[in-house]
Amino acid sequence: MKCPSCGSTNIIWKSKEGIVVCSDCGLVIDDKAYDYYPIYFDKEIKNTINSLQSKNMERDSYRVISKKIKITNNYNINRNQNVAKSNNIIALELLKMNSSALKIYNVINDNGYLSGTQIKTKVAVSFYLSGYNTRKIRSILEKLQINEKYFRKTIKKLTMKEKIRIIEMANI
Repeated sequence: MKCPSCGSTNIIWKSKEGIVVCSDCGLVIDDKAYDYYPIYFDKEIKNTINSLQSKNMERDSYRVISKKIKITNNYNINRNQNVAKSNNIIALELLKMNSSALKIYNVINDNGYLSGTQIKTKVAVSFYLSGYNTRKIRSILEKLQINEKYFRKTIKKLTMKEKIRIIEMANI
């Protein structure tokens, strides 16, 4: 190919603009010269692209797995909450059997004694303060699924004066 104005064979194709230009005189010979061949990829570039894709796939699989773990954890939390609710319902049903324990429970609950403890623990303490013997207390603890050491610690939180005050307020 020759330049029509100067006759030079030094012709350059500028790929960014898509034009063919004479390098001697600067005349634009063809302004619509496109390259329709596929782009040549170096092997290193292909490897980096593949590694990026594999990293993206790893990240996506990590997200999927973490979502599944969150779903199972939420299921376990909900199941544990349902068990706790059922234990509290059982505890409140036990209170209906004994009126003195119910009065003591109302005093404990209304005056803020043992705040932050579970309902079932407060119920067990109310049975203890109403005068149940140790064998019956142990059977109540088994029904409510309360550890005996935890129950003893909870009772130790109440001083002797507080215990007497609770019983007097309940008018037993």
